[in-house]
Amino acid sequence: MLTPQELLPSDPSFPQQFAIAGGAWGWYRTHTTQAWDVTKGDPSVVVAILDTGLKTQGLADYDGQIATGWNVLKSSTDTSLYAGTHGTYVAGVVGLALNNGTGSAGYCPGCRIMPVQVGTDSGAYMSFVSPSLSGTD
Repeated sequence: MLTPQELLPSDPSFPQQFAIAGGAWGWYRTHTTQAWDVTKGDPSVVVAILDTGLKTQGLADYDGQIATGWNVLKSSTDTSLYAGTHGTYVAGVVGLALNNGTGSAGYCPGCRIMPVQVGTDSGAYMSFVSPSLSGTD
């Protein structure tokens, strides 16, 4: 049985047309909706995002998408403490939920995200990103 290809999700912030001016340039160039015809990921796949942490407050798109993370700066599991916007954005590109009628959709909406806060929006030390690079800040 053949099924329709490249169905657009119901998420209101996902561009509803593939014209570059329509905002879907990245999804069009990477053939994301075509990839979703093959797989949307799996909750057993956890993608670590080493960035500025994750602010999930008020963002329903992250519900059920987050695995326990680590805040390198504070040696805790609270990755929202002093979280920057960059890490939240990157995590969303990777794994926002799909077809939940809110926000947008990530490249791997079936995957889970593990936020690892290694810096702030002002930057990060290499020793926080990779302890083996200690001394090369």
